[in-house]
Amino acid sequence: MVSPFLNPLLCLSAAACLLAGCRHTPEPSGRTLVSVSWVNPSPTPMEYLETTVGDHTILLEHLPPYRELSRETNLSLPQHPRVSTSYRIGAETLTLPTAFVETPRRKSPTGEYNLRIHMVRDETARLKLEPANVARARLRSATTTR
Repeated sequence: MVSPFLNPLLCLSAAACLLAGCRHTPEPSGRTLVSVSWVNPSPTPMEYLETTVGDHTILLEHLPPYRELSRETNLSLPQHPRVSTSYRIGAETLTLPTAFVETPRRKSPTGEYNLRIHMVRDETARLKLEPANVARARLRSATTTR
């Protein structure tokens, strides 16, 4: 007969073994993240943005109101990487809920992508993986029309 105190320990041990088995290196997607861009839809500037894609952190010092800025990177993207973003407005640091990058809707012929992060306060950031050439053209067009 098994002691009533032993059953919870067995359950916890079994759960720990199952969780340990779930931790593995994400499978590569064959895609490369060549840039990350952040969109500020608000009238308030954002200072010191920090985005973590998988195990890599990308920083941006200042994001003016109503602008999109990008930062170059070179990361091999795993399948559905986790993305977390935090930023500072004045003395307040805000952290957006973690999100997962979905499969891109438009395929890049070169396998190079930009991760566009649409920042919305107190909400999960809206993420869009787009072909790098499309992002470059959009950002170039936005800077020449101002």
